[in-house]
Order: sequence, then structure tokens, then C-alpha cells
Amino acid sequence: MRVRTTDLYNIKTLSRSVPTAAGVVFNENWIDQEHNDYRSRLFFQNRATGERVSLGHDQQHDTAAALGPDGSTLAFLSHDQAGHQQVFTQAFTGGAATQRTWFADGVTGFHWQPDGEGWFVQVTSQHPQQPRDWLHATRVTRLHYQDNGPWLLDERRRFLLYKQGWAQADHELLYQDDTEYTVAAVSPQGQLAIDHNVATDAPQRPADVVSLLTPGESTPVRVETGMEYGSFVGGL
Repeated sequence: MRVRTTDLYNIKTLSRSVPTAAGVVFNENWIDQEHNDYRSRLFFQNRATGERVSLGHDQQHDTAAALGPDGSTLAFLSHDQAGHQQVFTQAFTGGAATQRTWFADGVTGFHWQPDGEGWFVQVTSQHPQQPRDWLHATRVTRLHYQDNGPWLLDERRRFLLYKQGWAQADHELLYQDDTEYTVAAVSPQGQLAIDHNVATDAPQRPADVVSLLTPGESTPVRVETGMEYGSFVGGL
């Protein structure tokens, strides 16, 4: 049987399962043929009854679900009315989803706070010292490659980390950097493991540098792993 590229539109995959006390939450993913774009929605599968409940905000862009410390509240990413990715919450058994963040540039990722009082939220925004209408260099020189690694950092961006509470106005800037990073893990005490991807003397072998950000402090402390190269996996 011949397989055509358009057959991809008929394929649905399941991913990112989240176990709960009563079943499992998971993503269903597919490609929207009309818009030629990826789509994702959330479901809860009840272990006892076998019932499948549709979850999420718009059933098109719902992803990255994470169960809160209370064991019943689900946080996930979806699109707001402007098409920006935000954090939403919902009971894992169903019901209405509620928007919890309102960042103009949207949210790139989040982690629950250990006490369940909100989330650590990552935001990528335009750098205030480099407006969008400035010319942006695209030529890759040896110096660019050495300084930024094989992908070239975008000088127009700033990477921000907020502590967001349940109320719209309840957010606090914890950390910002001009180089990209991810929050890899959060400890029960609220310490954040921050993973920076940096250039090394070997341009094709970037290294992951792990730092710990402690609540109440503005500067993360680098963790000496003893490894020249590698990436951070695991928890705190």
C-alpha cells in the first residue's frame, strides 16, 4: 500500500500522560489539514469506568498538563483570545477552564509552586534595548559561532521568570537573563534548577550549566557538576 504525505493528517498520537488518583490525563495530537499546523487537546480517562472526558480550554492548543500539589487541580498551557500561550487551570475530572496568566508576550513554560499557591512562569519578551524595527544580523561569522554556539542567540529577546499567584495582579519577577534558559526542576522548598545552554571551546559541543535559584535571592548560584558536557535530568 502506498503511503501519501496527506495520510499524516489522519494520524493521531497520544503523549504527556499525567497519572491521577482516579485515572490518567493525556494529550491527543494531530495535524490540522486546513491550517497545516499542529493541534493538541486534553482528555481524562477514568480508570474505574473507562469514561473519557474532554478537558482543556479550546481543544486545539491545550498541552503541557501538570497536576497540582492538591492532587485535583490541573494546570496546562493554551491560547488566549489574542493567540498567546497562557496558563489555565481546571479540575482533572472536567468543568470550566480558567485563565491564570495574562502576559502580553505569552508564556513559554511553567512549574507548580510546591505549596500550590501558584506557578513559576517563564516568559520570552522583546529586549527593551533592541526594538523590533532594528536591522538584525543574519550572517554567521566565526565569532558569532564561537560566542553563541551553533544556533545564534536572538539579541531581540529577554528571558524572564515570574512567580505567579492565583490572582491576575499577583505576580513577581524573580529572574531575567539575555541568554535562553529553562527551569528544569523545582524542589519542595521552592528552589529552582535553571539550565543554561552555553558555548564552549568546542563550538559543536555546547554545554548545559545548572544553577540554583533560592527564593528571596535574585542571582542563581552555579552548581559544579564536574562534567565538561552534558544536560540536566532529574529533580531536586
